Amino acid sequence: MQQLFGIPTFWLAVALLCILIVFTLIIGYYARSRPILVKLGIRNVPRRLAQSILITMGLMLSTTIIATSLGIGDTVTNSIRVDALTALGHTDEIISSPQAQLFGGVHLPDGALDEIRQVAADDDRIDGLMPVFHASLPTIDPRTTRTEAQMRVTGYDPNAQNGFGDLVTAKPEWDGGSQAGKIVKLSELRATNTEENARNDLYLNEDAARELLAKKGDRVIIVTPTDSWQMRVLAIVENGGLAGGGGSNPIAIVRLDLAQAMMGQPGKYTEILISNRGGLEGGLDLSEEVTRDLRLRFSNKEAAQEIYSILGDRRALALYEFATEGENASRDLQDDIAILRSELDRGAISDEFISLVADRGFSSTLVTILNRGGLIEEAERLNALNLEFFRLAVDDVKADRLELAEQTGSQFISLFSVFGSISIIVGLLLIFLVFVLLAAARSSEIGMSRAVGMRQGHVVQIFTFEGVAYTVAAALLGTLGGVIASIILSGFLQNVVSAEQFTIHNSFTIRSGVIAFCAGIILTLVTVFVSASWVSRLNIIVAIRGLREETVKRRGLATRIVRQGWPIMILGVLIIALGLVIDEAVATLGVGLSLFYIGVSVVIIGVGQLLRTILGRSERAGRAVGTLEGLGLLVFWSLPLDTYDALVGELKAGPEIFVLSGVAMVGSAVWLIMNNTPIIVAIVYGILGRINSLKAVMRTAVAYPMSAKFLTGLTVAMFAMIIFNLMIFAILNNLGNLARDEPTRVTGGYDISAIVNPEIPIDDFKQTLKEESIGSRTDIQVYAAQEVDKRVHDAGGSVVVPVEARQVGSADLEFKALQLMAVDDTFLEANEWRVSHYDPSKLLGSGNTNRDMWLALRSDPSLAILNHTALPKDDSFSPNDPFDPNFGGFTAEGVTASGPKRITPFEVEIRPVGGGEPTKRTVIAVLESLADRLAIEQRTSADALTQARPATLFTSDDVLTEISDVPVPFTTWNVRRSGRGEKNVTAEDVAARMETAFMDRSMVAVSTERELQLSMSQDDAFNQLFQGFMGIGLIVGVAAIGVLSFRAVEERRQSIGMLRALGFRSRMVLIQFLLEATFVTLIGTVLGLVLGTMTSWNIFNELARQTDGLRFDIPWINVVIIVGVAWVFSLAMTTLPALQAGRIYPAEALRYE
Repeated sequence: MQQLFGIPTFWLAVALLCILIVFTLIIGYYARSRPILVKLGIRNVPRRLAQSILITMGLMLSTTIIATSLGIGDTVTNSIRVDALTALGHTDEIISSPQAQLFGGVHLPDGALDEIRQVAADDDRIDGLMPVFHASLPTIDPRTTRTEAQMRVTGYDPNAQNGFGDLVTAKPEWDGGSQAGKIVKLSELRATNTEENARNDLYLNEDAARELLAKKGDRVIIVTPTDSWQMRVLAIVENGGLAGGGGSNPIAIVRLDLAQAMMGQPGKYTEILISNRGGLEGGLDLSEEVTRDLRLRFSNKEAAQEIYSILGDRRALALYEFATEGENASRDLQDDIAILRSELDRGAISDEFISLVADRGFSSTLVTILNRGGLIEEAERLNALNLEFFRLAVDDVKADRLELAEQTGSQFISLFSVFGSISIIVGLLLIFLVFVLLAAARSSEIGMSRAVGMRQGHVVQIFTFEGVAYTVAAALLGTLGGVIASIILSGFLQNVVSAEQFTIHNSFTIRSGVIAFCAGIILTLVTVFVSASWVSRLNIIVAIRGLREETVKRRGLATRIVRQGWPIMILGVLIIALGLVIDEAVATLGVGLSLFYIGVSVVIIGVGQLLRTILGRSERAGRAVGTLEGLGLLVFWSLPLDTYDALVGELKAGPEIFVLSGVAMVGSAVWLIMNNTPIIVAIVYGILGRINSLKAVMRTAVAYPMSAKFLTGLTVAMFAMIIFNLMIFAILNNLGNLARDEPTRVTGGYDISAIVNPEIPIDDFKQTLKEESIGSRTDIQVYAAQEVDKRVHDAGGSVVVPVEARQVGSADLEFKALQLMAVDDTFLEANEWRVSHYDPSKLLGSGNTNRDMWLALRSDPSLAILNHTALPKDDSFSPNDPFDPNFGGFTAEGVTASGPKRITPFEVEIRPVGGGEPTKRTVIAVLESLADRLAIEQRTSADALTQARPATLFTSDDVLTEISDVPVPFTTWNVRRSGRGEKNVTAEDVAARMETAFMDRSMVAVSTERELQLSMSQDDAFNQLFQGFMGIGLIVGVAAIGVLSFRAVEERRQSIGMLRALGFRSRMVLIQFLLEATFVTLIGTVLGLVLGTMTSWNIFNELARQTDGLRFDIPWINVVIIVGVAWVFSLAMTTLPALQAGRIYPAEALRYE
């Protein structure tokens, strides 16, 4: 990866390395000046090797989490990067017709190729230019009887191959006659431009050969709209470059003139490929410049001059400042407006101005600004000029794909970092716990050293030097562990994504290793130093006598004032005010809600301190106030996040609120429990104390953890945080069962979704099916059509057209991306998708709200239904989440997912991408979220990763004539079966026969039920990936139990001897320690389960307001597994020290001083 959280990874690695060097120099200086302190610190490491190994294991977790996140980010980035470089090869830019980006099937204008060749000849940065003609056509291999409905038949010019790399033969496992590694040329292909006698040759890439199981020498048949062409497979070539590949893209390569002849389009081209000088990756350095210059070259200078005049009008200038005011104005828009004003002030048109208005999104926004400002004629003229501005579209495809790789990898790191933050915090708590235990074990030694002249700073240095030894080893092992963990988790990720569609390529860069190692060691060193400073504050006499007083009670005037509580309350109020101000002024930071919660928490703590001052510092008063503090904080953080909206408004939040709420809830609950230990002890005695054989053991097993409240609280908190996270994931993953129970709410009641080639459309599905069953070119098609005709009840047609939209009356001036789904009457009458919001005035009185809304669209073509994805998001990740299917797209205003079900209808303006005359539709309803789970209208059998539907507007197909001057056919047919109860005939069987019946139309048909199952299995795998990642944190809890047990044996050696002298047997001592571990583990586990369930309940209630019928079910099997794993491993880590304790002889222990 090149960037992490917006920071270049190179400079981030350099910065962390510099900080580490500074830390090293400081530590080295003190180590050189006081070597005796180094020896005193380091000597403890080899003395208790098992304990040191256990401590290192715990300390390495933070580094492991960081390294794992970076490793997964590197792997995802590298995988997408390899896929892009493989698919594009030496192609850096693609030139096509601007109209082709709207509806496809549009060729380059006449004379464009000659002009492009002239430009390339004059530009030494371009070393290759390849004219292309391609079409998606059905292909059959008679030898294997296998078909590929959408073979991408691509014609290349054999004379233009230089600069685009070689084609290299592959050797599929089913083809014994092929020879791998041989370089072949386009010029070797024969082309007679006739469909007879198989005198035409083609190359198949590996994906195409796999679909057909084709071999070298096979005769394949390619079906065009008018003919069938017999072709000979000259060779099978490796994916990559001109052969494409990646994403299961079957490609057949032919000569350019043959491809044109097959489609009856001689002299036509669909696109031009451009290769920059520098090779496969070196050409990327020139991409930005080449793309900019090509766009300038192919822009309409006369149109640009007129645009300059319109935008420079004094009335227009007055509108620009207004457009950049308010929170709806993005930072990019503000920057672009500033550049525009600067260019207009120059008084003359420049290349910078042309590049600026060449941005279609920005030019569309300018049209809206003029429109809103009353300059209607100027806006209409500007809109028309935008359509004339580009004669050719230039896409920087390779740079765009690699940028996507960076964004996706960075987002994976962000997600894993957020969810791993809890584990990192737990790891830091373990460091603190370790040093508290070490200080307690060596209190007498430290006290004697202080008594003979050692200063507190020297004690800090001793502990720091010892911590450095653990830290360096932990950072090295943690980085290595992160690499291994990222490889394992990447294997889970490959299970989510089919290997045929997208291959995961493991990667862990040196930069990531440096960042992980440095960040891990810096975090650990800082925590070590803070811990050492804390534990070194011992009273000399108390330490020598070995009493349990952990810190000195010396308090200055400032401390006494703060302990009165009111300064803390003032600080909390200031934090609240800061949050409100920041949320109002800079809402994009998304920290307003977090600061509000922190501020209120500080106020609650301040009130507790004030009560202690008023009531006195007695133990009883302290316990009562501590109970109130813990309970108050727990209740405050446990309530839904929108509880306080009525008080402070809707504050913005980021993903950090997830981490804060988890830490705060667990911390407050532990605070509450540790202040009420007598109640806990009474409950345990009441339950287990009745067992005679455990009475004596139980009392001693519970007494020690309850007396060491601080250590026990830390350990309980660590366990609870990990279990808390795992519980939330387990419950939320279980909420997806509604789709399993009611699949029609996802599929719309359709059994099959079929996609056809828009160049060979189907106008009437049922009628065309009857025609295919009567007469066809092969008996196979006739038979298949007859079988399908018997099993099709109805079929609704639809087509998805990318458009731009904005809400009428909205504060947002910009047109945003939106999918327009135009549907026929059959679709409106038959589908079973439900709505979550609706206009009550459109109810027809049938008693079925969902049906009434769809029928309203049939009776009035000006109405529309918006999908759920287009509603504003309430979660903390939404504003900048590239994984959001509607990222950067149209978002409705005035309707929220959790808002009232009844809505007031609102109008939406839609227009073609890039501009055009807008048309309006009135939104009367919103689909429920389940309906967006599968974008079946965009699915093909080649896709392996199901994606949700982006913002989509459903309306009657009458809209197509309003947004397009050319006919737009239906491309998707949604089919309901007749006789669904028919035995031995599944929807998949019907879909397969449907593909055969409509083979000449390149149909791809899929079973919607199977697609839903695939989607749910992928969701399950992805959740297991995150659960596995977060489960790494259990290592910390287990390590904490182990450290506690080891130290308990050393610290309580004399007390164990006394118990043995009083009659305790070795087995009883073993049981006592195991019960202690069980007790602490049980409290942490139960706490995590309860708090995780409470948080999941809040999330469920929010989702239930959006989706009817959602059920809250606790996955008890997962709960049992989580609890069982935590308990078993904690016992395993306790067994060894417990056995050691059981072997202690009373005489030896009692002589120990």
